[in-house]
Amino acid sequence: MSELQTVNIFGVLLFLSLPLLGGVVAVRLKTTPILGYILGGFALAHIINRFFPVDNLEFLGNIGLILLLFAIGLEVNLGFIARYGKKIVLIGLTQICLSFLVFFVLFSLFFGFSVILSLLLASAFSISSTAVVAKLLQEKGEETSLLGSLSIGVLIMQDLALIPLLILSQSLAENISLTAVFQQVFLQMLKAVLVIILIYYLGQKIVPKIFDYFAQLNREILNLFTITFVVFNLYLFTWLHLPALVAAFLAGVLLAQTLEHQHIFSEIRPFRDFFSIIFFSLLGISFSFSGFSEIILTALLLALVIFIVKTAVLLVSGFLFKFHSKTAFGLAMNLFQVGEGAFIILSSAKILPETLYSSAVLSVIILLVITPFLINNRDFAYLRIKIFLQRNFKSLYNFISVRLDREIPNIDLLELNNHIVLCGYGRIGSYVGRALQLIGQDFIAVDSDISVVKQARAKGVNIIYGDPTNPDVLDYLQIETAKVLIVAVPSRFDQETIITTAKKINPKIRVFSRVHSEKDMHRIRQLGADVIIHSEFEASLSIVRRILLMMNLSKEAIKHKMVRLKIEHWL
Repeated sequence: MSELQTVNIFGVLLFLSLPLLGGVVAVRLKTTPILGYILGGFALAHIINRFFPVDNLEFLGNIGLILLLFAIGLEVNLGFIARYGKKIVLIGLTQICLSFLVFFVLFSLFFGFSVILSLLLASAFSISSTAVVAKLLQEKGEETSLLGSLSIGVLIMQDLALIPLLILSQSLAENISLTAVFQQVFLQMLKAVLVIILIYYLGQKIVPKIFDYFAQLNREILNLFTITFVVFNLYLFTWLHLPALVAAFLAGVLLAQTLEHQHIFSEIRPFRDFFSIIFFSLLGISFSFSGFSEIILTALLLALVIFIVKTAVLLVSGFLFKFHSKTAFGLAMNLFQVGEGAFIILSSAKILPETLYSSAVLSVIILLVITPFLINNRDFAYLRIKIFLQRNFKSLYNFISVRLDREIPNIDLLELNNHIVLCGYGRIGSYVGRALQLIGQDFIAVDSDISVVKQARAKGVNIIYGDPTNPDVLDYLQIETAKVLIVAVPSRFDQETIITTAKKINPKIRVFSRVHSEKDMHRIRQLGADVIIHSEFEASLSIVRRILLMMNLSKEAIKHKMVRLKIEHWL
């Protein structure tokens, strides 16, 4: 081995340091570190070639791209889609198809792009960011709520849509007719479907058994076989003249259904992260600064168009499937951005002009930058828009409120007094409601998921369909004569709004509220909640109590320990 030169080592150090710095800045700004890696690549664009050619890193970047798609496939939970039924599939397909169609028409007719370029951009912009959105929903504790589950389900459908979109984008070439494109895409899709059916059959019948066998032998052997399996898929697809990137994604989807998928993901993740950083840094390096004023204006226009189109399509999709306007709006704010798949599609296609490529990449970055802000403030934005419509567009407000958002409850006719109001009838609310039914306690519930309301009514639950943050809905629930308010909705903003409104109407009402995190507890208590349940803390108390019982501690000692933990928790 020849001795390493100092200048080469310094080049490697520089190549790693700038993306590292960008990643740190991005995390501090509470956005995805991917943006930091790309910005680090921007900074490297004009200095890295002084130390070693970028071409030396392209192979590593391709490995990162393959591992990134493989990891995305590993996180595709087909069981999640099956659990939530056809509504997730239909709304996901509706969103993807409508977005693709609208983008294609806009780019080809109004922007004047060629049909080939319009198809490519429509493919890239139709999908959202699984990595960014899933992380933000998890941080907010909303991944199991109606909106969180709906968002994740649509993201899974978009991940699966990567297969045809990658085939389409890699079938596009300059100086090729539209007829030839669709012929090529049809043949590629036909071959891909046949291969997928074959691999899926093997994945269901044979692959799990093979992985179980290697898992029992040795951890290192299992890891080596996993890489071999991925490379086999790559070879098979390239031999059939199909996109190798589809093979990497498909291998991940297949392995996601095995018992060993969590182990495989944990083992492959460090390699994926490192090589993906190289890929995104190279993406930044490939960015052109020539004519930056023209690029930034085009990028801002593209970002605005993408935001408007995807927001409108997601709103329409939500209303088509009879979701509450708040849920439809939340879905739009969660998924308006463009995801990692766009970088993959744009970078793997070689037909984009340099200026348009740079503008498209920059527009994706702009949308990813504003995503955390809009997701974290979507409930406030919904409330402000609702107030604005009520003041300035009364007929539109009434159409949304009465025709789309709720049935006419007519509960003014019910004789409710000294009752319990239950806001939210999901996992927690339904258990509380069932307990109240068993003891014969009068209560009325409200939920913004029409399917939940219908199922509960079929079981004899006194429940209405509506948004519990709406003062009119709380008035329908006769909050002024209620004795207890139970807030079982997951969103902190919704909790705060419900408690504030209820306390104004009925200052004496006792409020029980759930919270997701410790930092929310003091805020909810300041608003007037009498009893606050931190679900994770209560679960830990249950575990500790069972452990202490198993250790044969006296009931008095266990009680003392529980009280001590609660005091420490509330300090």
